[in-house]
Amino acid sequence: MSQLNTILNRFTSDKVNLRKSEKAKALEFWEPKVDNILRRIKRNDERFAKMETLFKGSYYERCKVGQPDEFDLTLVLENLELDDEPYGDTEDDGMGEPPKGFTRVMIDRGEEQIWRQDSCVNARGMLNASHLKSLFARLVSDAVAELGYGEFVEVSSNGPAVTLILTNNRNRRRYSIDLTPVIKDKSWPEDADEWKSRSSRAGWPNQSLVREICSDGCHLVPKPPKESSVPAHENEFLWRYSFSSGEKKLLLRGAHGEASSCRKQVLRILKVLNEELQLHPLKSYHLKTMLFYECEEHPNRSHWDSGRLGECFIGVLRRLEKCLKQRNCPHYFMREFNVFEVFPQQRCAELCGKIQDILRNPEADEFSSKIDERMSELNDILNRFTSIKKVTPSKSEKEKALEFWEPIVKDILKYVKERDIRFAGMEIQFKGSYYERCKVGEPDEFDLMLVIKTLELNGDPYDDTEDDGMSEPPTGFTTVMIDGDEVQIWRRNNCVNARGMLNAANVKSVFSDLVSGAVEELGHEGSVEVSTNGPAVTLLLTNNTNGLRYSIDLTPVIKDESWPEDADEWKSRSRRGWPNQSLVREICGDGCHLVPKLPKGSSVPAHENEFLWRYSFSSGEKKLLLKGAHGEASSCRKQVL
Repeated sequence: MSQLNTILNRFTSDKVNLRKSEKAKALEFWEPKVDNILRRIKRNDERFAKMETLFKGSYYERCKVGQPDEFDLTLVLENLELDDEPYGDTEDDGMGEPPKGFTRVMIDRGEEQIWRQDSCVNARGMLNASHLKSLFARLVSDAVAELGYGEFVEVSSNGPAVTLILTNNRNRRRYSIDLTPVIKDKSWPEDADEWKSRSSRAGWPNQSLVREICSDGCHLVPKPPKESSVPAHENEFLWRYSFSSGEKKLLLRGAHGEASSCRKQVLRILKVLNEELQLHPLKSYHLKTMLFYECEEHPNRSHWDSGRLGECFIGVLRRLEKCLKQRNCPHYFMREFNVFEVFPQQRCAELCGKIQDILRNPEADEFSSKIDERMSELNDILNRFTSIKKVTPSKSEKEKALEFWEPIVKDILKYVKERDIRFAGMEIQFKGSYYERCKVGEPDEFDLMLVIKTLELNGDPYDDTEDDGMSEPPTGFTTVMIDGDEVQIWRRNNCVNARGMLNAANVKSVFSDLVSGAVEELGHEGSVEVSTNGPAVTLLLTNNTNGLRYSIDLTPVIKDESWPEDADEWKSRSRRGWPNQSLVREICGDGCHLVPKLPKGSSVPAHENEFLWRYSFSSGEKKLLLKGAHGEASSCRKQVL
């Protein structure tokens, strides 16, 4: 198994893991456009006005593999939320018993009026899943057309979802976004009652998590059953139970927080194999189901230690082999429902054969060769790449860049300081790849961190005993309560609320307006463009003499002299000498910065979100890069980066 562990770990590194930069670029491209589409839908049809977005699927379960190019958004229609059963058993819907895993929805009297349009309800008030899905698909298409997105957004219907294919014309990357309209059912369905008290469960998931999942209910999605015995005119009224919220909790929290658990790694590897070996019609959901059953059978956390990766991988494959042989895979939450029932017998036999080939020799060349690299050859390639691709900018190019943009940016910042007393003591700190000596290609991007001295924190962001009137901030973020004297100068522009809480969004907005005003007053409009990007205000400067363009990020920040609790583990992390304890103490003693960047997909209410400041450890990162190599001239650390 040790050789298989090595193969699987290298396979994970080579084929499975997503690059953080690729994830960020993907979200930066598609999120604003999808947000605009959803806002337009809400405006165009009041029935979808209170639509809440939930982020589901592999990416948000942290199990996405390969490229970050597929995302699933569940859109909860809040005006259709069910507080109890979909409808009372005593009410007559005029239809037969729905098949396992499905239900129907009867809307309360009075509420059905707005849904009568487009035949979304029948005379008895039964909600037509098929018509509602068609209506939503039409609204999506209309929104894409109205926003002028037709050139780079394609719309199609796929199962219960409406799929958007967005093409980034700059790099030709394509992103698939599934939008699924659903109804929240706060009750737990009878079809899944057995899961609550499953006798075979001996510790996984724990009872606390089981209770939480059951009390949270499920969702209903507009997907009719395949090969159903239900008459066609009744089929379109069927809604399928979805337990995606529960599945997400099982994947994210079912490992009891063990950092060494290989559960998700096993699932990621299986998903890549599914794609590479073309094991259709198997989908991620089927593989996830196998993993859940294996977790139940082996509840002890020691079984899933990363050192037993190969054994766990083989265990899931054997379960998959058995289910394919029998053409029977019970739904994880509703065991009476066979998710393999629609698979052709012949295809199950073919898939079973492929799985058996892997099981016979999981360390075979056919498998391991996908990730086997000759290291000496790779070293040569990387050194040539460093030279050919101009990874290191020349000294003359760096000097020319600084000579052009530094005087202009200094004038802009001088204007900002003079115009607004709140930014008068602003201190410039140089951050980013250029100043870490890790910049690649042309020296055309620079990051300046601007420390607002009037807001420097000498201790914690604020006393825990003080009431800020807000909920607990998410990990990686904090709120800032400023002192009485400082409150007065920051009251303008709604930068603080009545409790003295500093509004990150408004501080960033004030700074952005000041920068734009400086560019205009100093007569730089012809050569300087101003935009906002995350926590930064970006200046795009064009040298009209040679046509070169330089991007300068200006980020207003608050210095926090303390080390945040969220990063306490880093102080005492068990290390083998890197970084050395002296450097660790120096970084922690220097504290961190707070930047005005809001969390994405946060559960924090919108009116509180704008008060959140994100922790930034860029000063510590710079020290690790510049001093962490202990001064070894031969170190390849920065070349690798």
